[in-house]
Amino acid sequence: MAADQHLIGYPDGFCLFESGSLLPEAWQLASGQGPVWIFNPAIIEATDGYLLAYRVVLHDGRRQMAVCRLGRNLQVRPQSAIPLSDFLVLPAGWYPEQGRNWFADPRLIRWQGRLLVHWNSGMHKPANHQFVQELDSETLTPIGTSRELRLVAGQAPIEKNWGLFGWGDELYGLYSPAPLCIIRLENDDGRIWSFAKVQTHHSHLAGYIKHFGALRGGSPPVLQGGQLIAFCHSQSQTSQGIRYHPSAVRFAGPPDFKPNAYLAQPLELPNPFADRLIQPRLNPQVAEVIYPSGAVFAKGRWLVSYGINDEHCALMTFDSFELDRHLRPARGATRAWIGSVLRRNLPGWFAG
Repeated sequence: MAADQHLIGYPDGFCLFESGSLLPEAWQLASGQGPVWIFNPAIIEATDGYLLAYRVVLHDGRRQMAVCRLGRNLQVRPQSAIPLSDFLVLPAGWYPEQGRNWFADPRLIRWQGRLLVHWNSGMHKPANHQFVQELDSETLTPIGTSRELRLVAGQAPIEKNWGLFGWGDELYGLYSPAPLCIIRLENDDGRIWSFAKVQTHHSHLAGYIKHFGALRGGSPPVLQGGQLIAFCHSQSQTSQGIRYHPSAVRFAGPPDFKPNAYLAQPLELPNPFADRLIQPRLNPQVAEVIYPSGAVFAKGRWLVSYGINDEHCALMTFDSFELDRHLRPARGATRAWIGSVLRRNLPGWFAG
């Protein structure tokens, strides 16, 4: 199914990609020898449309990354898919085999005019790794070697899905949505980008967590009206297996980065398959996956890219008010939110 076609019974703005259109030509021969899984797309605006980066798992189990161009109509531009992971050169140093050959969940951002992709090496012992790579905006191929992403202090054995974002000359990252923890790039020694935690705000989401699980990473934060929005996910255990629930958080920019709104219920992103799979299951513990990996905000509308069931790439567009009306003020932000509403609607009273 082409990306600009709609499924019967699903809302306008929902797009599902035909996996064959996303597969780089260099990998097509291998794809004919067995199933191929393409999922968890990240999206970013480009001059003539959009860029999409996504995971590709070939029949031999290789975890790869590819990137392609989309037109403004969200269709894949012919022959634009690039086998990105084939071209990557990791920084000097020793990495285990999976660290060198497992490319999971790419994220796309721009910072200081540079197009960057970052990813992780999955879950493996003794520790996994995250990397960032600058890409040429025209060819979508790497510029130089990648850098490893690390924390100055408190690095966990498994670090995944930081949401990097630029603010002026600084590069930050959403380390976790709840508690909302922000990290900042402190040093680049040519091999490692070292980040430090600069703000942590505890959240009060006991009700949400009880039913849908703790919030985890997702898309890089995106600026909307002076605030930052990050689409994320949570996981709950059911009798059928783990279910992924899309969600979102809104928070202020620097210096305080205080969260001001969360969703009380998961975000409704369409999944026409429910927990039905087309390919053999990659993760036997998982029942249903709806996993946001990227977002674009323009002209009052959101375009969110997400993976379905570890085997499909999808997009959903919707008006910003559809998200805004479901966001609920975070505890501690309620008074400030009420004050801002009153100031907008009763400026004379506050001036007096």
